[in-house]
Amino acid sequence: MPAAEPIVSAALQPWLEGEQASAGFGGGNIQLGKIAKINQSDRLVLRVHGDADYLRGQVYVTYNWGSWARRGLGSGPARASFGGALVLDDRPIVRTVRVEAEPDSGMALFAPLSTAAIVAGPKGTHADVYGVISVPVMLRSEPLVWVLGLGEGAAPIEPPSDLDLQMPERVRRDWRALGEEWTPAGATPQQAIAAYIERMRRDFRYSLTLPVTPSRADPVLHFARTAKFGHCEYFASALVLLARSQGIPARMVAGFRVFEQTRNGWAIVRDRDAHAWAEVWIDGRWQTAEATPPGSLEGENLPEPGWLADQWDAFKRGLRRAVEWLGDLTAKQLVPVGAAIITLIGLLVWVRRRRPEPVVVYAAGFAPLAALEAHLEGLGVHREPHETLRRYADATRAAGHAEAADLIEACARWIYAERGDPEALAETISQLGGQPRSPLKRTHP
Repeated sequence: MPAAEPIVSAALQPWLEGEQASAGFGGGNIQLGKIAKINQSDRLVLRVHGDADYLRGQVYVTYNWGSWARRGLGSGPARASFGGALVLDDRPIVRTVRVEAEPDSGMALFAPLSTAAIVAGPKGTHADVYGVISVPVMLRSEPLVWVLGLGEGAAPIEPPSDLDLQMPERVRRDWRALGEEWTPAGATPQQAIAAYIERMRRDFRYSLTLPVTPSRADPVLHFARTAKFGHCEYFASALVLLARSQGIPARMVAGFRVFEQTRNGWAIVRDRDAHAWAEVWIDGRWQTAEATPPGSLEGENLPEPGWLADQWDAFKRGLRRAVEWLGDLTAKQLVPVGAAIITLIGLLVWVRRRRPEPVVVYAAGFAPLAALEAHLEGLGVHREPHETLRRYADATRAAGHAEAADLIEACARWIYAERGDPEALAETISQLGGQPRSPLKRTHP
């Protein structure tokens, strides 16, 4: 049943949360124009080690009046692996990226468009014709970990189909007219896409709060022609439909952007970094196209994490790795590990018991202080066995014996720094009422 949770949550969201939702990656379809505001969350989702920016998690191809369907019809797995490794194509790997996902991050393996292979990952990893990498539905309480091999050149994703040019017939004419208005004369597909992006970044505004779409109006067309402000799904949707209106295959992709870099080499990805962008088919390959204005996403504007935050994150990762390592051990392997731990604990206990007890120098070795303590005991000022001379002096002064308190502090200066005249100190204590033995008798631990 946990596998059905994203779909159930999406279906119940209008009733449970009204006109608000949390920003983040979801496995269901995208419905624009229904949610008036998106709340952001800083819940940790992924940790990334290596050079990565856009992490694809889902592809949306079929559009119908504000609704994007996940991928398209017949999008079954194109490649699968039962050993955790998965080769997507024969391109040489130029670098690797390690991704660690929290247990509740879903079944998608978020990966860059240039991924050529899964070097290591969960068993049953598979990739479909849209390059979406995932694992079979399963119950899990541990994080997913995978290592991606990135290649150069075209990504191992199949060429576009008719679905990548699809749009509702009742708005096709409007989108074609808008696309022709925004396309420079004689522009190539690459130049046309650049013109659409430049137009939206210049004339549109990013906002998490949206106006209510008029009834019988397409939400994305209303965004592009009238409202001109919205969040990333609107920018990506408009770019895809503009491209399709001019015969350029395009699709919408959802996943995460990587912003928050730590000083220990890892990047932190949170719910608020969920993002949508477009991919367009130009020059025989799929390319990332970003229409959302730079600096709009919260993660782009956060300060660099401090040293303490980095160390805390490194500690949590180390603790998790240790627990994972212990959990992967067999019964035979656990026996020597347990024996080593027990031996180490026993050694620490033995060393602690062998440690000599500290010698109280001033109690047995400095006779004037001992005499002064005996005198004050007779006056009702008792000293506890482990009470420091500073506290003893304060207690003596509080009891109304200021002169005796000064003498205790003078004894402390002689004991710890050999400052003062022990003969005069012994004489003063004797006059006060104490009967010291030899004042110069000192012992050391």
